Amino acid sequence: MCTAIPRDSSVVFIDSSVAFSNTLAADWLTENVRGMCDVPAARVDGRPGDVAAVVRGIKQAGRRPVLLAAEQSALTPYGGPASQIMALRSRQDQNALTAPPRHTVPLTLNVWMSEPSP
Repeated sequence: MCTAIPRDSSVVFIDSSVAFSNTLAADWLTENVRGMCDVPAARVDGRPGDVAAVVRGIKQAGRRPVLLAAEQSALTPYGGPASQIMALRSRQDQNALTAPPRHTVPLTLNVWMSEPSP
């Protein structure tokens, strides 16, 4: 994922209330993008006005805005072609609140990237 993100960029995860997987990608990966890819990263909900304001701020700071989302459709309103930069298929411990996990469950994380139109 880090090799796909330009070094001079600031990353914005686009959350959407459409699917749980949209928030899961931002919940799990925002800090990884900051720490491992060494670029600033934040998250916003999918309201176009909010995203546009953040993109303007990134450009004014002299950086390159990059949008990430768990689904390609979440990037469509912002222009620019989207490409899938990560498709992780793994397993995680069962979410058990009152006992140790007894088995694993599937974990799927998809990340799509787009650079907004000028």
